[in-house]
Parts: sequence; structure tokens; C-alpha cells
Amino acid sequence: MNEEEGLISELPGVFERRKVSSQPFPKLFEKLLKQLSSIPLLEVDDAESVSKLEQLSFTRVMGEVDPDLTISAVDGGHNGKELEGFYFGVATAVAYTGKVYRVVDPSPLCDGHVFRLLSFRGPTWISLIEQRLVYQVALSVVEKREPDVLLLDGNLLIRPPYLSEGKEEGEIDLDRGTNYVEDRNACIDALLYLLDECYKRGIALVGVVKRPAAQLIMPSKRDAAILDRLMKTGDMVGPIPPKRLWGAPKAGVGHPALLHYASRYRELSDLSIEDPTTEGFIRVAYLKTTAARGPIRLEIPYWVDPLEIASIVLETSKADPVDGIPVHIIKADELAGVGSDLLKIIYGEMLARLIKENPELVGAMRPVRGEEFE
Repeated sequence: MNEEEGLISELPGVFERRKVSSQPFPKLFEKLLKQLSSIPLLEVDDAESVSKLEQLSFTRVMGEVDPDLTISAVDGGHNGKELEGFYFGVATAVAYTGKVYRVVDPSPLCDGHVFRLLSFRGPTWISLIEQRLVYQVALSVVEKREPDVLLLDGNLLIRPPYLSEGKEEGEIDLDRGTNYVEDRNACIDALLYLLDECYKRGIALVGVVKRPAAQLIMPSKRDAAILDRLMKTGDMVGPIPPKRLWGAPKAGVGHPALLHYASRYRELSDLSIEDPTTEGFIRVAYLKTTAARGPIRLEIPYWVDPLEIASIVLETSKADPVDGIPVHIIKADELAGVGSDLLKIIYGEMLARLIKENPELVGAMRPVRGEEFE
């Protein structure tokens, strides 16, 4: 046994912990089943719901797609664990480029980094960093591959949980020296530069949200669940502004991300795109790509034709009739994923280096309870 192996063997809990198999407590299980039986599963449509739906436009997507279009798709991945000394995470992004029907990329573009975050909101922070990498890799593929169409897996409207988090005392990336708010601003800047470059080049950019959870139509139901019952494969609803049709007044930009974009927009120079608070800067639409799942959400910048981009998304989704996701995004997703095996390998490499160079600090690398490396 060498010196490093000996050190590891003397540190129980660094790699492995005793796994406890959770068994349902009969009395608790019975209580949960009883409560489940009382939940109403039938929904009743009321007059207000019907009136909201009447405000929406339903369109059949039937446009032809040029098979010679060059399409790039960008997806990201992240994973992490809470350690005793910090939050350890990995974030990645991959761009995959091909034609409409010939989806082969011998050299996808990629980027990825390891992070040590001193913060109580490590999972949110690492997810935000992934989003920034997606925008940065997307800009790189625009410049190097010059696609006609750019599909981003995810949002052009940054999700509200990223925006509600402010600066916390003592919060820092241990390696880069940045805090959460600085990374959030960098993420927004990367998106604005991407939007600007796509606008100047006339690239059809769209954010493809595979698991939409927005409630623009009604306060108590998700849009995708409402529309799934009403849409057939090939139907598009919208586009509409990213504003609620209920509760709040219709004035204003609607989505809180646009106000943050506008603030950063005024800090940057030489941008050709319109001010993000302009009406219709980013519109949203729902597209039913397959009968096997609910509609996906498209986030569409103002210069992109909604029907044209919906036709491209629909056509490139036919290769996977179960998920109904553009095949180019699927290819990028397969390469960008950060699974538990990869995370454990990176963790092991970092741990081995620490044992060799500074073994008294190994305790900071121990996963907190419940954060085992599978």
C-alpha cells in the first residue's frame, strides 16, 4: 500500500459512507395513502379559463424546411456535491452542428470548468454558470461555424430563481474570486452579446424549453398542461409577450429578466439590438411536436419569424417521436451531460492532489451527510 492509499484508508467517509436503505414506516405510509385519496384529480373548466384561451392564437405549422440549412444546437450540463468546506461542481456546454437531415459533427465545440463555491446556494450558482457557458459556446459556434439556425436548449429569458438571489456576505468562488451577482451579470452580458451577433448576422435563434413550467395563461395551471389537451401535433400557440394574462396589469415588460437585461444593456457598448424593454423583444410560443408529450416552449427574439423557426424545430424533432426534441439538441445533450461517474472521477483527481500537496486540508473535501458519490 502506497502513502496516498494509506491516507485514504484512514479517512472514513471521504469516498464511501454506509448506505441506509429507507423502508416505508407503515403508519406513515398509510397516512400518505389516505391523504392521496382525498386529493381531487378532476379539473373543472370555468368561464374565466375559457376567456383566457380565447385570447390565444392557434396556428398549424406546415412550412417547408430547406434541407441545406446549417443548424447548430447548444446544450449544457452541470452536477455538484456539497462538501464540508465548499460546494464542488462541474459545468459544461457543447455545440453540435449539422444539416437538417445530415446530423454529423466530427468536431463539436465545447467548454467546461470545475468550481469550488463558498456559498449556501451552490446548486443555483452552478446552474447559472452552466447557462453562461451555453451562451458563450453558442457565440463561439456562431463565429466559427456560421449557422443559419441556432437552437439553444433552455431559456433566452433567464429563470426568475436566478434573478431573486442577491449578494451574500462571504460568498465567493474560491478559485476565480467572483461572487454570485458578478457571475449573474456575466451570464446576462454573454446572452446580450449572443443576441447581438445573431441579429447582425440574421441567424434564426430560438430557446427551446423542453420542460416548460410557466403560468402565463392561468394562475393555478401550467401553460403546457392546459394546452396539451387542446393542441395536436404540428400546432403552435402564440407568439405572445412573456406576460401573465391574469392578475397583473398588461403594462410593463412582463418577465423580470428583461429588466435585468436592460440594466446590463446600458452598461455595454456597441450593441445593435433593440433595448430589451422594447415590446416583443423576446416572445414565447408553444409547439406540439409529438403526441407522446406536452408542448415545448419556444423563446423567440424579435427579428426571428415564429412560423419559420417553429417549422424548423418541428421538422428536426421528427427523428425522436417520443421526446419530440430537435435531434441536434439531443446530440449536444448526449455530449454535455455531467453524470455521477464523471463527477466522481474529477472529485477523485482533486482529492488525490490535495492528499499529495496538503493532506491536513482533506477534511474540507469530505461530502456532507447525504451527498455520497454513487
